[in-house]
Amino acid sequence: MGRKKRQKCSALPQVLIGPHDLKAIDEILTAYVAYLRNHEYLLPHMGKKIQAFEDLRTRIVSLRRGGEGGETLLSLDDLEAMRQALFAFVQIIRRIVPPSPERDATLKSVNGLRQHLEQGFSSK
Repeated sequence: MGRKKRQKCSALPQVLIGPHDLKAIDEILTAYVAYLRNHEYLLPHMGKKIQAFEDLRTRIVSLRRGGEGGETLLSLDDLEAMRQALFAFVQIIRRIVPPSPERDATLKSVNGLRQHLEQGFSSK
């Protein structure tokens, strides 16, 4: 019986997110939500998404306070919201920040983190 439970759990996508990645995601969510709020024409279409991003950010802050020493498991919806925010953040930065080695390195890191999250979806 215990074996069946383990098989069920192993069928779920698993993505380890360390404390430094959680911090980066928290900062990106903060910046992305601020960007959306500063572009009022987006609010009617993005109101629910903004709230979802803020709720996710609240959970991440809570996890960071209690989980600085290890990895944390989040829901599939959380992972999808993170993936969407990271993708949108990269697109916005490409549009508004002039090319530079620093910008390119940042985008490469954010894309790497997004791909890491996506591995959890594609591995199952």
